[in-house]
Amino acid sequence: MQRELRAIEPTVAIENVKALEQIRSGSVAPQTFAMRLLEGFSFVACALAHVGIYGVLSLSVSSRKREIAIRNALEAQRRDILALVLREGFRLIAVGLLLGAGLAIILARALRTFLFEVQPTDPVTLLGVVILFAAVALPACYLPARRAIKVDPMDALRHE
Repeated sequence: MQRELRAIEPTVAIENVKALEQIRSGSVAPQTFAMRLLEGFSFVACALAHVGIYGVLSLSVSSRKREIAIRNALEAQRRDILALVLREGFRLIAVGLLLGAGLAIILARALRTFLFEVQPTDPVTLLGVVILFAAVALPACYLPARRAIKVDPMDALRHE
């Protein structure tokens, strides 16, 4: 670029020539860093939420082992036991999603400076995040539910 500029006007002093992409990336560097930092924190928060859901459901299955064993002994369908545990997990997820979406709408003004070409309360974005979180949270519910299906009535009732 400097060579072409000198060919056009050789007497002009040319310093600090940068491509437009370099200028743009330099001007949005603080916002990009803040966005990456928020992405990292949101990933950690999401992982903690999933560990929490898994932990609560695992504790619930462990504490209700006798009840589940009695249901198995009375020949309850596996899908009914699976649905029992999954319903509890879905309730946890639904409450978390409602509280999270409400809090996101309330705190949207603070995040306005980090958003480009999207409104903080964009319903499509909020719905997409809710669906994504629910889809990722399903395995956290499914693993304890699978363990509940495998409860052996004789072993569970013998230990009580």
